[in-house]
Amino acid sequence: VGEAEPVEEKMEERRALIVVANGDGLEEIFKSIGADIIVSGGQSMNPSTYDIVKAINSAEADEVIIFPNNKNIILTANQAKKIAKSKSVCVVPTKNIPAGISAILSYNPDSGMEENRYNMEKAAKKTRNGEITQAVRNANLMVGEIKKGEYIGLSDGKVRVISDDVVDATIDLVRDIASSTEEVITFYTGKDAIPEDNEAIKKKLKKYFPKMDIEMHKGEQPLYPYIFSIE
Repeated sequence: VGEAEPVEEKMEERRALIVVANGDGLEEIFKSIGADIIVSGGQSMNPSTYDIVKAINSAEADEVIIFPNNKNIILTANQAKKIAKSKSVCVVPTKNIPAGISAILSYNPDSGMEENRYNMEKAAKKTRNGEITQAVRNANLMVGEIKKGEYIGLSDGKVRVISDDVVDATIDLVRDIASSTEEVITFYTGKDAIPEDNEAIKKKLKKYFPKMDIEMHKGEQPLYPYIFSIE
């Protein structure tokens, strides 16, 4: 009688990282820095509690860390944490994509959940970031009157600049939040970003920040032609 071949047991990973993101480029970026599961979602496309619970349960790990990457998804992630009781779940309250990337880059698989949570939240809060999008309606804000279709620049959820040109809006926002001590600005270009605008932004920024390195990566996210972080 022949001996039965040993059955390989599927070993569970100790911990899984779940990221909420929307855009093929952003998904690839997150996977390249360690994300295990991507939940599709973002601004105006919030995933449901069920979507996140499903992702938690599908993780081949007994510990899970979630990066919502949007202030409107943090509550949903915490609700999912309460429902998925079969695993130990930690929610890092990242409010935007750059914060999520910074948080994951500070993750240490050899450290405990609590130590990682502290370090990742600290990294996320230190991230200076900006987002460019178009106004969907007319509005009056402290920064001025916004007309539907105009480009607005946001940082930490607040409107900082208004312009009818996407390049000018981007340059103005960077100049508003950047300092001369920062060395790198990283752009994640959206579906609506075009190469000519990308080059114009890099060229103009070099005039104002000649020593700053400018990186551009395809994020392919909807609604936001440019998302960026400054370090």
